[in-house]
Amino acid sequence: MELFIRLATLIIIGGLIGYSTNKVAIRMLFRPLEPKRFLGFKFQGVLPKRKATISETMGRAIEKAFVSKDDIAEQLLSVDFKHQFKAMLKDNLTEKIKSRVPIFFQSLLGDDFDQVIHRIIDSEGDAVIESLIEEFKEKTFSQLDIAGIVTQKVQHMDILAFEELVLKIVKKELRHIELIGLLLGMLIGFIQFALTTWVL
Repeated sequence: MELFIRLATLIIIGGLIGYSTNKVAIRMLFRPLEPKRFLGFKFQGVLPKRKATISETMGRAIEKAFVSKDDIAEQLLSVDFKHQFKAMLKDNLTEKIKSRVPIFFQSLLGDDFDQVIHRIIDSEGDAVIESLIEEFKEKTFSQLDIAGIVTQKVQHMDILAFEELVLKIVKKELRHIELIGLLLGMLIGFIQFALTTWVL
């Protein structure tokens, strides 16, 4: 019974030490928010201290792995987008042209006036839309800096909002690290018991 109590005690203490050590280490990723001095040393959380570097890395990673200029261009050049754009073009151009063409000329075509405009857009619309998108892609997308936008947004975030963002992304992983600390601590407690009881 005494051995069991000693085993349980060592396992519990080891687990608590492992868990609390990892929890403190994770906490120190974010705290202190501002530099603090202790015994002549200056301390600050890793994330607040390296916020600028982290935001730049995040920006580059997001542009490279998730949203690139080519991805956006591909969406713009998709068949669905062109169909939607052509439908809007029909509606808007028909109204604009009708408002500027005298009624006398419209009456010459009768009810077919709208259809004439629609046929022109149907025959020429795809080429015009494609040309506009390609021009937009070349002139505007060359200046689009997705990494820079993300970097700037993150850099201007309040440090507490930045901490909350990071925690949302990696909260589950940090929880796993705490639990691994608990399990390793318990294992060390068991090994310590085994060494002191059966080996030494």
